[in-house]
Amino acid sequence: RVRFMHAFETLSSAEITERADRDSVTNPHNLASRWKASKKIFAVDWQGKQRFPAFQFEHGQPRPIIRKLLKIFDGALGPWETAFWFVSSNKWLDGKAPVNVLEDHEAVVRAAYSTTGEHFG
Repeated sequence: RVRFMHAFETLSSAEITERADRDSVTNPHNLASRWKASKKIFAVDWQGKQRFPAFQFEHGQPRPIIRKLLKIFDGALGPWETAFWFVSSNKWLDGKAPVNVLEDHEAVVRAAYSTTGEHFG
């Protein structure tokens, strides 16, 4: 966990609100909590606070692929396991970490299904 926190940028709820595209956010109050509750993003607990890995965001908004992946992982992986999945080498991605190929939606979705033992479809 310590290595993850040193190697990857994480954001507080306030930082997420600061980075959000103001034109697309109607109510910035508790934005991160709402996104997390709707499973658009996830957080890890670190030193008593929730931290949101920054790779989940693009231009201040949650990447749509994150929501898809979190739906696949629902109940199968906890928050830290999810974080480690994103940054670990994955045989289904030719040894690349999912975080490095998030733009290849089909490949990371297949890798996620392989992790949970469910079938892609």
